[in-house]
Amino acid sequence: MKNWFSKLKSGLSKTSTNLGANLKKAFALNRPNKEVLDDIEEILISNDLGVKFSNEVIEKISKKSFNTNITKQMVVGCVVEEIQSILEPYTKELIIPNAESPYTIIFSGINGSGKTTSLGKIAYKLQQAGNKVLIAAGDSFRASATEQLEIWAERSNCEIVTGEYKSDPASIAYKALIKAKAENFDVLLIDTAGRMHNKIDLMNELQKINKVLKKNDEHLPQLNLLVIDSTIGQTAIKQVENFKDIVDINGIILTKLDGTSKAGVIVPITQKFKLPIYYIGIGESIEDLNTFSAKDFAEALLSN
Repeated sequence: MKNWFSKLKSGLSKTSTNLGANLKKAFALNRPNKEVLDDIEEILISNDLGVKFSNEVIEKISKKSFNTNITKQMVVGCVVEEIQSILEPYTKELIIPNAESPYTIIFSGINGSGKTTSLGKIAYKLQQAGNKVLIAAGDSFRASATEQLEIWAERSNCEIVTGEYKSDPASIAYKALIKAKAENFDVLLIDTAGRMHNKIDLMNELQKINKVLKKNDEHLPQLNLLVIDSTIGQTAIKQVENFKDIVDINGIILTKLDGTSKAGVIVPITQKFKLPIYYIGIGESIEDLNTFSAKDFAEALLSN
């Protein structure tokens, strides 16, 4: 089986190949530094790394290349270093503390972001690590979501709380919390329906889930994780902004990195919102959702 870095490198190949090919073109002709720098800036922006990041990199390369020719090696080294320095402070490992109340995590995101699957994989990981985990199937409007979670619950030997079709998601979350407290669960993972950030009623429903938990315990939930589909590129920035306006999003999971050339979008998201990145996903299997490493990500992104 491939080690994680090899998987990550393979998963980011669409982005890294695109970056590598365009950088190679930029250095194909012997041109003045100014023209090369203009090309590099455009390449970085077009690969979803953001205007702010691209400007900062160009400024650093300009200083390094004073009175000397810019090389591809210099550019790659500078980009990797800058990505790592931006993301490193927000690399976060999910550690469950010993506490009386269950460590409660709400999973939010748009339809198809990989939210339910990510919750199932994390439930498996936490259970394997010795935690007693309860799952709440809060997406009562999509029967397949409940069925999907029931499969994960069985696979990971976790209990699950479900509700009737189209029942109030906040009531499902509350019922799960009462059970989690009464039966001394370490962790409560709450799934929610996929929702577009511009659907006010659905966003208010998400807010209601959070309010119901807080009424029972003001410290809950400890985590509001937003699951981001990396294939949507720059659109993700607006999504994060709108979800944060409704609930206290305090962590990110980035999924579907193997299906996109837009993996660089995590850089402008981090620069703008400064949110911890807990996991990234690069495939369908349980091993393909892993704790985020800024160093591995930066190096894999520029590996071609």
